[in-house]
Parts: sequence; C-alpha cells; structure tokens
Amino acid sequence: MSNHWAFWSSYLSTPPFVTYGQGSTSMVPNRDFSYHGLNIPEIWSGLVFNFVLNTTDAGMYEYQIHYPTVNGTLTSDVFNFTVWDRDVVRVIATGDIGTSINGTESVESMENLVHDVDFVLHAGDLSYAFTGIGSTINGQNTSDAFGRQIQPLSSTVPYMVAPGNHEMWEYECMAYAGRYFMPNQGFPNTQSNNNSVLWYSFDVNEIHFISLSSETPMSPGSPQRIWLEMDLASTSSQFTVVFLHQPAYCSNLQHGSNLQIRSDLESVSSQFGIDLIISGHVHSYERTSPVMYGVPQSKNAGTMEDPYLDSCAPLYMVVGNGGRLLHPTFSMPSPDWSVKRFAAYGWSTLDFHKNGTIVGTSFFTNGTVSDAFAISKTKKKSACPMPSFATMSSVMNLWLVLYLALIQ
Repeated sequence: MSNHWAFWSSYLSTPPFVTYGQGSTSMVPNRDFSYHGLNIPEIWSGLVFNFVLNTTDAGMYEYQIHYPTVNGTLTSDVFNFTVWDRDVVRVIATGDIGTSINGTESVESMENLVHDVDFVLHAGDLSYAFTGIGSTINGQNTSDAFGRQIQPLSSTVPYMVAPGNHEMWEYECMAYAGRYFMPNQGFPNTQSNNNSVLWYSFDVNEIHFISLSSETPMSPGSPQRIWLEMDLASTSSQFTVVFLHQPAYCSNLQHGSNLQIRSDLESVSSQFGIDLIISGHVHSYERTSPVMYGVPQSKNAGTMEDPYLDSCAPLYMVVGNGGRLLHPTFSMPSPDWSVKRFAAYGWSTLDFHKNGTIVGTSFFTNGTVSDAFAISKTKKKSACPMPSFATMSSVMNLWLVLYLALIQ
C-alpha cells in the first residue's frame, strides 16, 4: 500500500471531504483530514487542508474535493493520479519557474508528459512572490497564481519541492512551509529535532531522493548536516539523488558556483556516495560530467553507447531555465567539467532503470531535445582520489581569475 497526500489552500472554513477510487463508480468518501491557517501580512490569509489517500493497487485513481455549504455542496473538478508498477522511474526536474508567460509555457510543455512521469522535482524559487527581503509582488495572489499554474501537474503527480532564496525571503520560508507539505514532516509543518521543514528524503523503488536547503548552513555540526549524514548512512538504495537550489558547479557569470555548498556536498559525497545533484538558482541550463574537487572523474563520453561507468563522483545539473528571465552569459573558456550549457527555456527528465542506468534528457519548451546523457552503475561508489598539487593549483588559479574579473 502507498499513500498520496492531497493538499490545497482555500478561503472556505467549512470542513471538506474527498471522494476517491479507481473509477467514478467506485469513489468512496474520506473525511479524515487535518488543516492549519496562517495570518501573516502579504503572505497568507486562509487555510491549508491535507488528506491522505491510501492506495492498494496499481492503476489510475480519481479524486474530487467537496465543500458542504448551507446552499448545497461545492465540488471541484475530478482529478486523477496513477500508481505505477513498472521497472523505470521517470522524473521531471525543473526550477525557477515563476508566474511569467515563459513559466506558463514551460509548465504547459511539461503537461505533455504528465501521464508518463512519477513525480516532479522543483529545485527552489517557486512563485517569486517575494523578490527580495521585505519586498513582495502581491505575495498571496502571486503564490495562489503559481499554485493554479502548476495544478495540471501537481494535481496529477507528486510535486516535490526544495526552498530557494526567494522562499527564504518569505519570512524565512514561513509561506513555503505553510503551503507545501513534504514527506517526513508534521502538518502543519513544524521543526522537530534536526528534521527541519526545509529538508527531507523519500524513496521510490531503489532510488533515494534528498531535498536540501541551500539557504541554511550545511557545514559540519549544523542541524542540516547532522540530519544529512544520518540519512545517507541509513540508506542502501541503488541510486542517491540530491536536489537543492544553489548550484555547486556552474560556469554562468550571473551567480556561478557556490563554493561553500560545493565543499559541503563533496565532503558527504566522498564519504557516502551521491550519484546526481540537481539545482536551480541560475536561469540557464548546465550539465557536468561526474566531477569531484573541480576535476572530471570519468573518461567515458556519457552517451547511451558509452555511459559514465561507475564514476566515484556525482554528476551535476543546473535546471534553473524554467521560466524566469534568462542569464545568458557564461565564463570563457568553458571549464573542463562543463559538458553542456545554454540559456534557453526548458526542463529535463530522468529515467532510473533497475539495471543500474540513469538516462537524462533535456528539452526546450517546444519539445525538441537539448541534451542527453547516460550513467551506468554496477557497484557501490568508491572514494575519488585527491587531486594532485598541480591540478589543485590550476583550479585555484581559475577561481582567482574569476574573482578578480568580477571585482574590477
């Protein structure tokens, strides 16, 4: 049996109920729900309701929301979701969508695959209701508009999120925590020990997914790091995938690589092994080869014919090209670890096969393929060798050149 959580915001305070089942003639009522409300200026006025839908068999399920009132029962559209029983797990990866026309086009193009994916990963910066600390663009209305915009996706497949800097500017993620109910969290979302509402993990088949907060310290001894090390030590899944907002590897000059996050992620990856790290923040697309300490760690081409084989290092993706104003300027020349990079709107899919293969495909919003890669894993990751002094010197020289170029 698996559980699906259905949650939504509403201005109606009357107790709702949900009917669901495999087909309209077999839908049964569920009145077991929880809810909470927040009343924060510019962010929130209303309630969030949460229902757990228990599913026992594979197949498509339909569900509908009902609000009894004195004037009769208000009902939503009939939504549906699918419980899969297949050997391939398919995921959409995206970030930095917002509510612009470009974001809408990205969501609409993703909808073409909505009945052939297991869930969506959104690597931070969701609605852009807050454009800076203390600065809003009609916060609640923008957040509501984003919810309606992604509803064709989020009502059909799980929509898994990580916080970005724009969520942190929303009174330190209070609106984010109030609107998005993720696994391993209480409802309403409250911090318990080291399991903050800003990080969590979940398993699908033999894949362990970890959502982290790049806006919160991840250094040794921090609550997030303590939780992360405990989580990684407890999993024996075939693949481990991390998604968070700010990138550890990125050659775009708008934000570039967050070197503190790079150091934090490389230290845990070298100990526990991480296969894929997905981020946003930079409004462009970039994909690395498997890389550690600034040095590529695979001699394979990364194609289906020659996949990255048993690399000791994770592959990094920046998928911040979901809809916000693009960041078109990259450093020149391209770093050795950067394989593909461009500034154009789009999104990506990841197919996880039980035979130990990950196939990544990126698309422009018109549906044409913009990038593709393959990873093959036949054994547990081993530690990457430490780079030589000469290699480290060249990497540090590159950082120094970039730094000096930025401050002049």
